[in-house]
Amino acid sequence: MRSNSIFSKLSRSGIGLPLIFGFLARLAMFPLVHLDNPKFQEYGWIAQYLAQGKGYSFHWGYGGFDLILPTAYMPPGEVMIEYFGLGLFGDNLAGHTFIFLELAAIGTIFIYATWRIITLLGFSERERRVGAWLAAIYPSFLFASTTFGISTAVITIDALIIWTLLSLTSKFREGKPAITNAIITGALGGALALFRSESYPLLIAVAIFILCQYRRSPKFAKAIAGMAIAFALVVSPWIVRNYVTLHRFIPASTNGGFNFWRGHDEYTTGSSWSPGGHSIWTTDSMWSEIEPVNKVDSNVEFTADAYHYKKAKEWIASNPTLDLERTLRKPILLWGIDWYNEYAFTPQYIAIYFATIIALIAGILRIRNDKFLKNPAMRDFTKITAIWCIYYTIIVMVFFSVPRLQVILVGVYFPIVIYGADWIIEKFIPSRKKV
Repeated sequence: MRSNSIFSKLSRSGIGLPLIFGFLARLAMFPLVHLDNPKFQEYGWIAQYLAQGKGYSFHWGYGGFDLILPTAYMPPGEVMIEYFGLGLFGDNLAGHTFIFLELAAIGTIFIYATWRIITLLGFSERERRVGAWLAAIYPSFLFASTTFGISTAVITIDALIIWTLLSLTSKFREGKPAITNAIITGALGGALALFRSESYPLLIAVAIFILCQYRRSPKFAKAIAGMAIAFALVVSPWIVRNYVTLHRFIPASTNGGFNFWRGHDEYTTGSSWSPGGHSIWTTDSMWSEIEPVNKVDSNVEFTADAYHYKKAKEWIASNPTLDLERTLRKPILLWGIDWYNEYAFTPQYIAIYFATIIALIAGILRIRNDKFLKNPAMRDFTKITAIWCIYYTIIVMVFFSVPRLQVILVGVYFPIVIYGADWIIEKFIPSRKKV
């Protein structure tokens, strides 16, 4: 008699072993984390202050000042993941290990979400099996779990959103109740906005696509209302907190000016790194201009934001040709290799990424040859993926290129990579018959 446990069902479906192996593979990356002293980013710094009882705060220090002030400099998604470990166990090996386990678990959810997407797209059993294993072992996804940054969570949330969106559009086509899918999709969209400040326009663009495509569905209005309400409920605590604490309407974060300046200044290359291989940051002389009276107060975050916007606009006006040349270079760095970044410009990363691009091209060609676009789910998926890719290309041109955005985009179009990789495997290993 067959067992009906969740594990048994997953094992029979072909996803059980990839899930287990994918989780263990992510755990095996622990030497890269240096758990005794991990490299925390801004999210981790804020989480540390939270765990110390100093509230959601950021450190501002230059000259003779060294202050910790309430902040909205980083959105709270990744901060909360890291605070969960630090708050429970402390800023020590146990706390760092718990954060790493969280990221490994989140990365494993990506494997499951990808498998659900390719199942909805109508992939064969063999293609689903190949896809699950590729999602489990793809090196960039494994490495993302070691960085204590947003990549793992964003890749996973993106996949979950695309899965629920495809389920939602399927319900619209079939005229079935879609409110549950819509609420889940809206909540996931809100979660994405709490990780990536630029998510609002992206989610609006996707919503407009759904509006144009399925507005005549009898279940549309109720579903869209549920989606909007769920989104608002997820993001509103952050917005309300910012208004109460900082007395401003801040739906995302206050680092836009700084990131805009990093993409439009005398040091920039189109990357987040300078020609000398250094990350671009505000100089001491710039800090003295930000606070000309030599003091730091609770408005420093907004002063710095406005200052960086102003400096970037001045530089663009003074150097229009050079700025245009660098702006046009940014999509090349996003879709090719960021040769300014020491983490991306390595033989290993280049080999992995170009193998991915080859599989992506093979997948696109195979979709056309198989007339797979006649499948409405595949049509929706390719359009949603195109929106994601075009949007992030624009974002990079406005701001700057960074390898983690490249990895995040791979996570979005990974089902097409899977379809191409399966064709390549079948082509060069003909003895394995397609199921």
